Amino acid sequence: SPPAAWGDTVRDGLEFLARTPGCVVVKTATQTIPDDIGTDIEFSAADERDTDGYHSPSVIPDEIVVPTGLGGWYAIHAAVEFGASTVGRRQAIITVGGSDRIEARNAPTNAGVANVIVGGELLLAAGDVVRLNVAQTSGGALTATARMSVRLVAVS
Repeated sequence: SPPAAWGDTVRDGLEFLARTPGCVVVKTATQTIPDDIGTDIEFSAADERDTDGYHSPSVIPDEIVVPTGLGGWYAIHAAVEFGASTVGRRQAIITVGGSDRIEARNAPTNAGVANVIVGGELLLAAGDVVRLNVAQTSGGALTATARMSVRLVAVS
């Protein structure tokens, strides 16, 4: 930790860089995604990183909540891998408070596997709830796994 003589601003800035607030959540076990129905991913596996209690895998696995005092600009990125099917489209949407914010779509490959990557920066306030909603139109249920990172990049 920097010496107090550097002042609170410099010290706080360096501590922010050393421990950037945010979380990385994962869905390692497959989740069933019904045909043509938007479904929130439940990140029920142990978090890879969570600095300030953004996420609780066992209590509300589909929500990431911005903690008090940590509002600002966030870089949010997610990757979803859907099970094999060569039919239809795949979609991933990052939502905040139930409203669509960042969206990506993809078609499956010839092998039927579809990976959708979505991301961007959003201005979030303390208490905002971030979710990853996915959908697919294969004609039947598919499985999916996912990973999402939410990282504070600038305070507002």
